[in-house]
Amino acid sequence: VDAIVWWIDYGATTHVCKDRCWFKTYEPVEDGSVLYIVDDHFAPVHGKGSVALEFSFGKTITLFNVLYVP
Repeated sequence: VDAIVWWIDYGATTHVCKDRCWFKTYEPVEDGSVLYIVDDHFAPVHGKGSVALEFSFGKTITLFNVLYVP
C-alpha cells in the first residue's frame, strides 16, 4: 500500500478511494449520493465496489463497499 495514495483514518465510518483503477469490482452510483466531509463540504459519489490492498510484507486485505469519489 502506497502511503501517498492512501490515508488511514481509524475513526472513519466509510472507505473512500479516488482512483477508479484500484477497484476490483465496481458499480456506478447514479442516485445523487454525496460524501459529507467537514464544514458543510461534500463530494459526489460516482460509484462503489471492492478494493484489494496489497501490503509490502505480502498480506492482502479486501475492503468492501468502498465509495468512488474522484
